[in-house]
Amino acid sequence: MCRMLAFIGQGEMLQDLLLTFQKLSIYGKSIDSKGHRDGWGIGYFASGSRNLFKKAEWAASSREYVKVAETVKKENPHIVLAHVRKASPNTPVTDREAHPFLEDNYLFCHNGSICGPGGQLLQELDSILFFEKVRETSFKKAVLHFRTFDYTSLTCLLTDGNTIWAYRDFTEKEEYYTLYYLKTDKFVLFCSEPLIDGEWGLMKNREFITCFPDFTLVRESI
Repeated sequence: MCRMLAFIGQGEMLQDLLLTFQKLSIYGKSIDSKGHRDGWGIGYFASGSRNLFKKAEWAASSREYVKVAETVKKENPHIVLAHVRKASPNTPVTDREAHPFLEDNYLFCHNGSICGPGGQLLQELDSILFFEKVRETSFKKAVLHFRTFDYTSLTCLLTDGNTIWAYRDFTEKEEYYTLYYLKTDKFVLFCSEPLIDGEWGLMKNREFITCFPDFTLVRESI
């Protein structure tokens, strides 16, 4: 359970955007109104490099989060993924479980819980297994695979440093498992909640959006 952000475009306002996003760890919608205190992460692609910083600490009180936001401003990346985490019950809270996850050339973050039959916990963190299945098969095949499980939401963001894929899928708490998008002539922004002024669109349930480097958006259902 979390709040998520994905950005592609010209990043002059990225530091301010990330500091605004940081506040969602306090004020963002949460199931129990206690915020998202169990970790944060910022990953980005800049000048041919990929970078990921994450900690199992509350973003709102993290000095390192602020430093990373400053670094992002200096490096001016063209794609950024950010995440503040509220851990699902009985799941670990360490740096390893903080989102996003980076493997090969992919960054991935997820909002929701996935369980086995009868609500049984999986042998590995659900989001990590989801990401593995995406890489082993395809995004669509991974979604269809985990639809056979008990889940609250498969809502997630994925990027390879060129393209962003955004997906919203929930079985409960429609008002919490949200994913909005904002398109301008300088950037496209996806976020769990609208962060800045603009004409935000709310993704439909089971809607899949591909955002290309030229900001073209292709919508489909899975």
